Parts: sequence; structure tokens; C-alpha cells
Amino acid sequence: MLLQRTGLSLACGSLCRPQLNTGKLGGPHRYSRQFMNVEAWIETELWADGYFCPSRLGSPVELFRSGVSRPLVASLVDGCRGTPTWSSYSSLSPTDSLFRRVRGLVRRYGASWFYITDPDNALSVFHWSKVIDADAFGPWELAEFERNRAVEGGCSHLGIAFHSKQGLLVFSLCDAFVIDSYGSPEFMTELKEALARPSK
Repeated sequence: MLLQRTGLSLACGSLCRPQLNTGKLGGPHRYSRQFMNVEAWIETELWADGYFCPSRLGSPVELFRSGVSRPLVASLVDGCRGTPTWSSYSSLSPTDSLFRRVRGLVRRYGASWFYITDPDNALSVFHWSKVIDADAFGPWELAEFERNRAVEGGCSHLGIAFHSKQGLLVFSLCDAFVIDSYGSPEFMTELKEALARPSK
């Protein structure tokens, strides 16, 4: 399946203008918390000119950016760290804190993981999707960047698609590791509140 490049990759340009679904998150729009055909939605709504293009859902808000070393594990030695924009729990790592803060949205709307690569930064390829169990939601799927990197130095994108079709979180590994959020104004407000909520 050939899909559109993320806004983090450089070629979206004018093809990736936002096309917002303006339905209120709490309103009567219909979605399933248990199931969503993520591949069909992305293929129909979030692609252009052969590339994954999440910015069609809204302008990106960058939550995190860090340099990377190759092989990926070398980043642990080289200290390619960035600064999280979310509040961390004192007992958790920044990564675990992010997933705990997003869990409420996953439980409320339902969500699925998906994985896309841009081999040789040519056309995007949709690899898989799977429904997220909110009770077991955590960072384990990030290992896909090690198991299934895009070949020929291309970019890889691991995403969380909310079943309301109002929001995305996209983890992208290219020349840098970046976490971006996309979505309707209502979704972005909810996400911002979740990420900034005082730790208990």
C-alpha cells in the first residue's frame, strides 16, 4: 500500500494542507472504540502523491525532538537526548509518563497503532495496524524502529490513530527522532490538557 509522507519528511509541501474534520469530539459523530480500519482511513484521508501525510489532519505540534546515532542503540552512548514538552511523573521515566498521560484519550476514544516506512525515501509503505488495549498501553511498540527500519536510509513512522478520526500521535525516525501530534482544535486542546495535567 502506497501512502503519503509525514510532515516531518520534507516533501509534503502544499499537497498536505490540513483537511479538518470539524465535528466536536464529544458530539454525535460515529466511531467505534473497539475497531477502526486504520489502513483505509489513512489511504483515503492522509496521503498525497504516494506519501503518508498526517498534516492533512491539521498542522503538527512538535512534542519532542532528539538527534539519533546509528546503529540506534549508539544513541544511548552518545546521549542524543531531547527535552519532553509534557509533565513527567516523579516515579516514571519521561517515556512512560507520556504513555500514561495519553492513556485516558486512548480509553475514551479507542485507538490503534500503525506503522509506515518510506524505503529510500521513495513511496510510503503501510505495514500493519492493531487495536490498542488501553489497560496495557505502553511504549513497547517503539521497538518496531529496531525490528523493521526503513531500508536505504528512509524514514519510519509509528503512529497512534484515535478512532474518533480527530487526532494522531506520530513517532518518526529519520535524521532525528520526532514526536508530533495532529488533529482538530478540540482534540489538540484535550491532548494539551492531558500532557500538562498535574501529577498525582
